Amino acid sequence: VVAPFIHSPARIPDFSKVRRVLFVCYGNINRSPFAEEYARARFAESHMPIEVRSAGTAARPGTPATLQAQGAIAQYGTTLAGHRAQRISSELVSWADTIIYMDNTNRAALLEAFPDTGDKMYSLASVAGMREISDPDGLSQSMYTDVFTHIARAINALIERA
Repeated sequence: VVAPFIHSPARIPDFSKVRRVLFVCYGNINRSPFAEEYARARFAESHMPIEVRSAGTAARPGTPATLQAQGAIAQYGTTLAGHRAQRISSELVSWADTIIYMDNTNRAALLEAFPDTGDKMYSLASVAGMREISDPDGLSQSMYTDVFTHIARAINALIERA
């Protein structure tokens, strides 16, 4: 699910200027909602005044987080019970000063729909030395747990570099 490690330096946001982060994945029912909840908690713990949202490039609006995602997030002391998917929109892109995507498919979809956003887009995986964070949708509960662990590690790395 998670691609092999790479050794090139990651391009990371300058958190001294970041105020609004949008996490993006495919369906907004697994990876990006977890990243949103986890980052919100970590930013607060680190006294970083950053707003966080999430969206999907192909989300079906109103769809709840999967049961596997809800199960995997429980170990982090939070929930996705109230989460409902939203599709990426020009309003969300304008709102965000930083867009963090999970995989290269998300990146391509973002650039196709919003070609002027490249300067504020970042790969979450590259911060942790990975190629991308693949979608666990339809896979085992242990794969969800693994993916969420990698997302948490990448967000922790972002905060440590801030």
